[in-house]
Formats: sequence, C-alpha cells, structure tokens
Amino acid sequence: MNLPRLIIADEIGEKSVPASLLLIQALRSRGARVNVFMSGRREEYLRLMELLSGAPVCCIDTYSAGSGRNLKTLFQRRAAPDAINVVSVPLGKAVDERTFQTYPEPQELAKVLDCGILPILNASTSAVATTNRTLSVFASLNEAVRDRVQGLLLASVKNPRDFQLLEQEHNRRSPVLSLGYIPKNVERAMPALIELAPHGASMKLLQLKSASLQLGSAVRQVEWSVIEALARLNEPWTPPELLRYPSCHLNVAVIGQDISLEGEGNIEALRAMGCTPHPCDPTRDPFPMAADMLYFPHALADTTAERILTNAGFREGILKSVQNNKLILATGASAVLFGQQYRTTAQNVLEGLGVFPFHAYSIPRDEEHGARKIEIRGTRDTYFTRTDERLRGYEIKGVAIANPGNLGQPCLSYRNMNGDAETGVSGWNSSYCFVTGLRLDLWSSLDVLHRWLSLRKRK
Repeated sequence: MNLPRLIIADEIGEKSVPASLLLIQALRSRGARVNVFMSGRREEYLRLMELLSGAPVCCIDTYSAGSGRNLKTLFQRRAAPDAINVVSVPLGKAVDERTFQTYPEPQELAKVLDCGILPILNASTSAVATTNRTLSVFASLNEAVRDRVQGLLLASVKNPRDFQLLEQEHNRRSPVLSLGYIPKNVERAMPALIELAPHGASMKLLQLKSASLQLGSAVRQVEWSVIEALARLNEPWTPPELLRYPSCHLNVAVIGQDISLEGEGNIEALRAMGCTPHPCDPTRDPFPMAADMLYFPHALADTTAERILTNAGFREGILKSVQNNKLILATGASAVLFGQQYRTTAQNVLEGLGVFPFHAYSIPRDEEHGARKIEIRGTRDTYFTRTDERLRGYEIKGVAIANPGNLGQPCLSYRNMNGDAETGVSGWNSSYCFVTGLRLDLWSSLDVLHRWLSLRKRK
C-alpha cells in the first residue's frame, strides 16, 4: 500500500497568508488532486483553506491524537492513494537575521508518517545570509531523523534576478534540491476570522484565489512536477494496527459543520466507531429529530449562536433532545449555546438554551501561534467521562465562559501540555448531554467515546 505524502513546512510570516496554503491552492488550480491536513495551525488558517478549496481539511497532531497509532489511523482514513496528501505545518520563525527557531511539529510528523519535509523559507536581501539560515534549518530538521528534507522553496522573492543569486549560493553550499520560489507579489494579508464568516468572505477569497492562480500559471517559478514526485517517492505505507471497536451504528447530526473550526478529525473518529455523520445547517435544514446523536463541533461562535439561538425550531428540538436523554456533545465555542446567555462580539446579548447555569461572552482573540495543547482530566463521574480519565485537546480563543461556581460544578480540569499545575476547569453534564468549552480531540480518548456511544448503540 502506498499513500503519496509530503509535509510542507513554512516560515511563520507577519500577518500574511502562509505560503503553504497558496502553494496547495496553486497545485489544485493546476488540476492536481490534493488532500490537505494541518498541524499546529491557527483556526483562521484552517477556515481559510477550507473556503479556498471547497473541501474539508483534517487536523492531525502527534500529542493530541494520544498515540502514533491513532494519528496514523486517522491519516490513513483521510488520505487517498490517487491523491497528493500534504500536511501544512509551521516550520518556525526567524528570531533575527542569523537565528531561526524551528518548531518540533515537522520532525514529529515526519517520524510517525515516515515521509519527507519540504521547507519554505523567506528570502532576505543577502544570498549568503539566506543560505546560512537554510543550512541551519536543514541541520535542525535532520537532527532527529536524517534525510527528511527533500527540497527547498524560497518565499518573498522580489524578482527572478534575486532568485538566481539565491539559487547559485544555495547550490554551491547545499545538496538539497532548489524547487523554485514564491514571488513576493503573490503574498496577501491574512484575513481576520470575522472576515471568513459566511457573510463576509467573498472579496478576500477572490483576491487569494487570484493570487494562487497567478502562482500556479507562472512559468519556471516552482517545480510542480518535482513536488508531486517527492510525495510519491516515500517508503510504502505501513498500515497501523486495527482499532477493533464494535460498530455502534448510530446516525449523527453534525450541526454547524459548514462553520466548523476544528476540521474533520472528530467526525472521522465517529465514523471509526461505526457511526454515520450527516451535516445539518440550521439556516436550511429542519431539526434532525430522527438522529441518534447531536454533535456540535467547535465553530464560529457568533455565527452558530445567531443561527441556533434565534431559531425557534432548533431551540425546541435541542431542549426536547436533552429531556429525552439523546446523546449530545458540544465542544469549544458551541458550548455557548447551552448556557444562560451569550454576548456577541457586537455586544448583542442572545438568550441561551439555559441547560447549564454559565454565561458566555466574546473576548478579543490573541495572535499566538497555533492552538494551546492541553491535557484534560475528569474530576467526577459522568456518562461521558469518569474520574481521573485523561483526554487531550486544545484551549479555544475568542470566547470565555463565566464559571457558575457551586450552581454547576465543572467535571473536567486541564493543564498545558508541558505544565504540572491545573490551569482551568470546564465541562458540564446533564444525563447524556455533555458540553465543554474546550476543543476535544476524540482520537485521544476512543475508549471514552465508544463507551459513551454504546449507551445508544444499535445492533
């Protein structure tokens, strides 16, 4: 079995669209079939890639998946042997002209997926300085596993003459293939998340699609055929050990999938348990009363709140589902639906479903790289989690939930990936309804997921 695969690791830019996203979209514009995975990326990048391509993106992470086997299983389920399966991941960032901080994600993923890395580095005005930095990055990437770097792309190159000088210096000092450059004139500013909401994305997307078409149609700027060949030159894929969970045969309504900010990973975990997910858009579809389970993924908070909390049919349907002990899981920003009220970015107050006593409100989003990875622990027994059971996931941005104290005691605590002390609490339970303001990675807790789904398992 062979799955063509390649990690594209780009340098973090200053408020610009990542070069890997433009490269992937340019590959698509040239007619290539591309499956996109992301790791360590901000939510804005995931949302932008899905809007550009019109196709789902799957997030993978060696820590949050819980094990290498889980990550490989997820990758195999989402990858295809007749496509180029690329992983967009941040390479790191320049500290100064001589120093580059390389992130661990590219190396970790290369070891688990057994594939090569294509770095994209920003060019400076000096060919010598640029080459010094690329050699330093190559040494860092090859430190854990040798010969993983399979080529080099330079970004922010002003003109072909500058690239000729850069390429000459690089070829003189490094055996790594130079695969061309991404011109500075195709770079675009990164839209804010609010500009990627369904009602405001058209003009920004048009500009970015135009830039990708410009990159894909340019002559002798990028060695497209070599990039595709590198993805196909990996060692044959070694399938992971089977999961061996009995199928649950449940119909799952995924409410708000079109505005999700978590990718396809959790939906694929439900499929791995034998469930059949169906997307449900509250603006067009009736409430899915026949579904065995309701899943509310982490999504655009303001949009999901306005869609559902102002929709009398969905309000009534969700509350009836809670009363009838239907399986309900809401994570991340979707948790705001189940509190007493939610205050939007525009300071409008929406009445919540009132299932739990907390209050939620929008807060400014920080510009921190990626999502903060956390370990989650059950603090008391519920139908979903048990005391001291461990899960993994991420803290979300842009939304805060006021802790209601003794009125509604949380059933989860969490800490940073490398921390020893707990940094917060979350998670509220009402019979088979479980709501948390954290973004769970269900692949880290397949035993928990299967046990919970088995409460409504069909034979």
